[in-house]
Amino acid sequence: AWEFVWVGTANIQCVVPRPGNGYCDVPGSAAEADIAWLDEAGATVGCRPGRYCVDSPATRGEVASMAWRLTGAPSPARDAPFVDVYASDHFATAVDWLWSEDLTTGTSATTFSPDRPLTGAELLALLIRLETHPDARATNRSGGEPPASSAIVTRAELASVLRWWVD
Repeated sequence: AWEFVWVGTANIQCVVPRPGNGYCDVPGSAAEADIAWLDEAGATVGCRPGRYCVDSPATRGEVASMAWRLTGAPSPARDAPFVDVYASDHFATAVDWLWSEDLTTGTSATTFSPDRPLTGAELLALLIRLETHPDARATNRSGGEPPASSAIVTRAELASVLRWWVD
């Protein structure tokens, strides 16, 4: 006998992503072009295979990793003192670089809180600091207002803001 269990649409596995977009949950999103740009720039790998998790909050660790990749993935000058960032974390080198370049102070002297959702204020502070950094790629901005983001930045909003920042 077969048994079917409803696991929710977010948990259905993507068999074949849409051509030109490696994420099953992006088509139809208002940020579809921004997410495709972020993926093409090599700044994101999504939240899991075949998924970008458009409406999920962007975490501090994910944002550190994306910002680091958009600046060319430079090597950090020293290790950050954060006890909650481990060498095995995919964002560890990014956090070390952000800290060693004085682009982040963490959430305390010894914590970065990589799994905590990023706030709009934190994203703005990071972009302002990155703006004056020599590795920043945001040199050809055409101006205009940045895309809106909520108090807790979603992954779709993050893609739109990062694309605006670089373009």
